[in-house]
Amino acid sequence: MAVNEPQLIAIAAAHLPDGAELAMIDGPYARAAVFAADLNGDRVPELAVIYRLNGELHLLALAFRGGAWTATQTVKGIGFGVAHMAAIPIMRAGVPNLTVGWRIDATLSKLSVYEWTREGLRDAAPAGMSFSSLEAMDMPDHRGADGKTELALWTHAGAGAYQVEIMRWTNGAFQPAPDAYRYYFPKVVLYYDQLTRQYPERSISSNCRQGRRCSRSRAAFVPLSSLPRSRGPRPYIRLRSRRREARAGVMSIEAAEWRYRYASMTRWIFSRTDLRSSPSGANTG
Repeated sequence: MAVNEPQLIAIAAAHLPDGAELAMIDGPYARAAVFAADLNGDRVPELAVIYRLNGELHLLALAFRGGAWTATQTVKGIGFGVAHMAAIPIMRAGVPNLTVGWRIDATLSKLSVYEWTREGLRDAAPAGMSFSSLEAMDMPDHRGADGKTELALWTHAGAGAYQVEIMRWTNGAFQPAPDAYRYYFPKVVLYYDQLTRQYPERSISSNCRQGRRCSRSRAAFVPLSSLPRSRGPRPYIRLRSRRREARAGVMSIEAAEWRYRYASMTRWIFSRTDLRSSPSGANTG
């Protein structure tokens, strides 16, 4: 059964309740929140539709049965918009899960990962699973790729800084995937390197207000929140220790903070990364 996007939108619109309108997915080019994928493994695509009714979002599931589309379930959504919608094999290799990012504020979205069950759609994502930016890919570990997708959740921490965590569905729940750090975190280093080069004077400290320099009357500690948790000492940025360079005219406090953050992260990651055995395709830039 071959369908294109206008056909999907027409099918979705025909099943909306009175007064409802299709929601749009945020992005440079807004598009209707309609997605077709085989969510139950029967080789026939199901149709997921997000619509807005009386100021609230709803997720509608449609299945093609007996030669016609039939509404199977409606799930109440979260927030006020849709930041992400896709079908990705997360819980089982080869079987896509519907993923939806429900916009809950200007920079944060609640992630839902839906599994198609006999009882209907079930959201397997925990309540606190959210992101500002999401990247999904099958990240190889020392055994290679397994056909299931890991999720890199970037959470905005202010002024260009992000907390990055990689999550994997394991033993019936989402858990951090530290064995994927070696594959993915060089990309995080590259992100901070590019920001350092592009904005050498911008402060990324959570202790510095935007447009102001950090107070010299207090020690400003900024955790490298984008690094994975570890039992060892975390590399903190102590701006007081960098002020000597700033006062000497080598660079501003903000620029020193950027440089130190990038250097610390680079040392942390590459001290734990054997580049000679990095999985093929890893961005070690």
